[in-house]
Amino acid sequence: MRTLLAGMVFSLIASSSAAQWIQLPMPGIPRTSDGKPDLTAPAPRTRDGKPDLSGMWAREGDDRYYNNAAADLKPADVKPWAQALYQSRLPDFGKDSMEVQCLPLGPAAVTTSFFDFKFIQTPSVIVILIEDLTYRQIHLDGRPLPKDPNPSWRTREGVGLLGSPPFEIPRSVERDNRYDHLRTGEALRRGLAAKNRFNLGTIGIFLFTRWVGIFLIKVIDVAAFEFFYDVFAHTTMAALFALSVVVAAVYYALMEGYLERISPPPPAICSIYDSRFWWVERVWKLHPMHFLHFFNGTPFRNVLWRLIGVRIGRRVFDDGVYISEPTLTTVGDECVFNHASMIQCDSQEDGTYKSGRTTLGAGCTLGVNAFVHYGVTMADGSVLAADSFLMKGEEVPRHARWGGNPARAMR
Repeated sequence: MRTLLAGMVFSLIASSSAAQWIQLPMPGIPRTSDGKPDLTAPAPRTRDGKPDLSGMWAREGDDRYYNNAAADLKPADVKPWAQALYQSRLPDFGKDSMEVQCLPLGPAAVTTSFFDFKFIQTPSVIVILIEDLTYRQIHLDGRPLPKDPNPSWRTREGVGLLGSPPFEIPRSVERDNRYDHLRTGEALRRGLAAKNRFNLGTIGIFLFTRWVGIFLIKVIDVAAFEFFYDVFAHTTMAALFALSVVVAAVYYALMEGYLERISPPPPAICSIYDSRFWWVERVWKLHPMHFLHFFNGTPFRNVLWRLIGVRIGRRVFDDGVYISEPTLTTVGDECVFNHASMIQCDSQEDGTYKSGRTTLGAGCTLGVNAFVHYGVTMADGSVLAADSFLMKGEEVPRHARWGGNPARAMR
């Protein structure tokens, strides 16, 4: 503990990039004659005589304590059980650590990480505010420890993240059990071997199509340099460079459209070790999404979607929707797709692939970051609000406005 406290310093000299008043000297901090914090002065104390930890803190030196809290200890200082636990975790690279499991870090990791943090101390509680927007509370009122030490993370007790139920939501249903035998033993070994062989073909197609795409772009760029260098104040060259982006987008859209046509249709449900799913996965890896983004908000997006295979109507405004399964998606006239919206006509859950057709009628609107799952029907003029999740199989009535997660009719 003494080593840990000695390794912390007040970052009152503008060491924190997240601080708002980095040059404002805080009252109550012991200082040297030149105005800097005096780290050798006695620790400030509260009215009841206890050390006052209030203020900004930062680690000193490297991150050796973050990776090994016992970095300064001698072998004789380490208890046998602690040494045995440390040795047992070396071969598995610390797979049980909260960081690996994406859980909030404990106090030891927080106080030795590269983040600065702030203590707010009161007689009943100490609050630790951390730069990554997390916090910790240490209660000093003598309350007993809770029976369940982990009721929830960063939310109200008994309620999950964003108000979701405080229990694990299953991702699969009983009908998915039909494929459990393919996930273990000899069946799994054969399935993985066959999938790897199929993936070799996918890798070859990916590299070949990318090579041809780069070749086309280079041909246009070289032509611009060779035949139009310094012509009309570089206007012709600029036009050809811009044309190369259009050519690339059309080329990759045609490639995916061709693969969509020669591939078997996405199955309604199958195992991920079924070859029909491998064809779906192959198309995913060839999706020209990066080139589509160049044309967000322009009518050319609709042209590209049609080349890929989407049944899309006229006068559709698309500011950046992602459509996972073009052949399963139907879009009516005059729809509006806002930025980062998504139409996902399939799902992969616990080794099972599922898909279904999704239809949006004329005049439908998807808000920013709105998500539409598979098997959905949105009738003419319906609206899905921003940041909403429309669950699989839902049917939205005409001119209705739905929102939320999961989406429901809004008043």
